Amino acid sequence: MTLPECFYLPLERDLLRLTGRDRQSFLQGMVTNEIASLTPGQGCYAFHLTSKGQILADCRVACLEDSLLIDTEPGWGTPLAESLDHHLVMERVKITPLTGILSTFVGGEEAEEILRGLQLLPEPGEGSNVTQSFVGQQVIVVRTHWIAGTGFMIYASAETMAIVHDSAGELLDSAVFEGLRIEAGIPKGRVDFDEKTLAPETGQASRAIHYKKGCYIGQEVVARIDARGHTNRGFVRLTLDALVAPGTKLYTDGKEVGWLTSVAPGPTLGEPRALGYLRNEFAAPGTQVAVGESGMGVVV
Repeated sequence: MTLPECFYLPLERDLLRLTGRDRQSFLQGMVTNEIASLTPGQGCYAFHLTSKGQILADCRVACLEDSLLIDTEPGWGTPLAESLDHHLVMERVKITPLTGILSTFVGGEEAEEILRGLQLLPEPGEGSNVTQSFVGQQVIVVRTHWIAGTGFMIYASAETMAIVHDSAGELLDSAVFEGLRIEAGIPKGRVDFDEKTLAPETGQASRAIHYKKGCYIGQEVVARIDARGHTNRGFVRLTLDALVAPGTKLYTDGKEVGWLTSVAPGPTLGEPRALGYLRNEFAAPGTQVAVGESGMGVVV
């Protein structure tokens, strides 16, 4: 299918705002990526972990002039806020869930030009952001990776977001968006990873983990895995010969070697695509695996 030159899709997200003079030094010790050196207009993707290196939440962090904005999966905002609050001691930090703010993804080949015309275009780089007055209301725009190519998250009130939608091209079908996400190999929290997943297993180490930043919760486990060189299983993309349900097991020579987490028709490439986990010895591109009782898949 041919995608619109610019498209948008409202997404349900949980949002937190961290204020107070210690907000960056505090979050530096709470997540896997570098926070302390961020300046307003910058940002990053990171994980908040347990002491065992397992993921409690993923965090799209934007450094604003007076605060840090954290975007996470719906349902993870409250436990993330509670976990962060639990670790507060003497730091001057206030953690506030944001309500009444809508979240919309904007993408497509013309997305940059349209946002530039609206004076809402951030600098290059994941997490880069701008905060601007738009039709008299504050709008925050953050570069993000949800699909291949350029993408942006826009945060605004309902009234302002309706005007943004009028300027942002066509409404994209959510199933098409999901297919684009899977084609791009972008994992989604609570779908492709959860509280049982080790951060390095997600395939997002280069994007989400700063190995030289110093101590944070779960850092010892992450460092040991890095020193060992690998986890026992890895996050992979596959092409399938037929659609199957997420959770379907993967086999080699009758032995279970992994499972699927996300499956969708390929919106641009045609054949069904999937994300999942495979034992490392079967995760190389081109490897064929049996999918469920009768299907076949190939790692890409």
